[in-house]
Amino acid sequence: SGQTWFDAARIYTLASRLVTKDENLNEEQQAEKISEYAGKAMAFLAGAREREFFTDKTNLSALKTDKYLTSLRDRDDFKQLIKELEEDSP
Repeated sequence: SGQTWFDAARIYTLASRLVTKDENLNEEQQAEKISEYAGKAMAFLAGAREREFFTDKTNLSALKTDKYLTSLRDRDDFKQLIKELEEDSP
């Protein structure tokens, strides 16, 4: 379901933030993992969109305000997703 995809995106976003606490990774490795996990989070958001999860205004609002997704909000692909969803919204 779209909710499952949305929740998976939240988990990957959280994982991307927790990477900075991994003392076994140097800064370059952390940056790679952050990028990888954030990219996967965006893929899961795309999956939620494909399942029409964001046609519900409550879910679209959650996308914009969910605290777990904060670190994605500066990404160009996240901004583009929001723009497209708002344009598709009646």
